[in-house]
Amino acid sequence: MSCTTILVGKKASYDGSTIIARDDDSGSGRYDPK
Repeated sequence: MSCTTILVGKKASYDGSTIIARDDDSGSGRYDPK
């Protein structure tokens, strides 16, 4: 299983926004949270 997280702080964004993005991928189509 692959996971990707992107975090952008308010000092790193153009307009001062805080951005959080997360993606949980599973090749089998199932996600088993632990």
